[in-house]
Amino acid sequence: MIYGDLITEGSSAYHYKGIADTVLYLIFYHKYQYEIYHQKSDVEGELYKKIEGLEKDKKSMQSRINELKGRMLELVVWRELNKCKKEKSKIKISEID
Repeated sequence: MIYGDLITEGSSAYHYKGIADTVLYLIFYHKYQYEIYHQKSDVEGELYKKIEGLEKDKKSMQSRINELKGRMLELVVWRELNKCKKEKSKIKISEID
């Protein structure tokens, strides 16, 4: 609930401050007040989990980029071969330093 921004720790006599919805306030206040207040947060663990997920996403995106680079190179080679075929000329290979 804290992660979803439904509740935050209050500064008054109450142990938490809920979102500005009277129905949710009535539900959460009496039932979950002390559980919320005494919950120990593991910010470091949550951050490591998020970082781990982001690293997996980064690797996935990098593999997609590499695949697209390969496809683009194949397209360029295919286009040059067809161009040489239509013009009936030899393939020009330029030397890259």
